[in-house]
Amino acid sequence: TELDHLIIENHLITRKPDWRSRLGQAVLHFRPTTRLTRLVRSGPQGEPVTGSEIRLDYSTGPRADVSPRLYAVLKQVDGPTPLSELGLTQDLHAELYTLWQERFFTLTPIGR
Repeated sequence: TELDHLIIENHLITRKPDWRSRLGQAVLHFRPTTRLTRLVRSGPQGEPVTGSEIRLDYSTGPRADVSPRLYAVLKQVDGPTPLSELGLTQDLHAELYTLWQERFFTLTPIGR
């Protein structure tokens, strides 16, 4: 929601600062319907071009292209290992966050 503050009755809830920079400290869990695949498509002149995609495996499920570097990280996801130990770097945080917003997977703090 991108909210920084939320007021509920007499309570003020404030987002922790700099949360996006700590995505490497999260553990990623794929939904049961999430599929991560490699694709071969035709390029502009008919040549084969390899790409990667994440999708939700139902008829109207969303799909999104995944960069080769993030694909390599996502292929290693095993449940308990934090993303930083799987090779997630700061420059991949925005791409990962966008995929999380599409609900392809969940992110939880280490140890939960």
